[in-house]
Amino acid sequence: KKMGARELANYSYEDYLEITSTTPQNERYELIFGYIYAMGGASAVHQDVVLNIASFFKNFNPKC
Repeated sequence: KKMGARELANYSYEDYLEITSTTPQNERYELIFGYIYAMGGASAVHQDVVLNIASFFKNFNPKC
């Protein structure tokens, strides 16, 4: 019998907390409507875009 990936559907928030507490810290997951999704890391381009947006708002309103 061929083994497939575990079905990650209809999980509760408690299930999510248990699963994420037993996975390596560099693995990140999110729970959306009962499904658990593995999150990929941000690319260098994404990080640059986020930094540019944050810098824009910081320059626009220095009190932030």
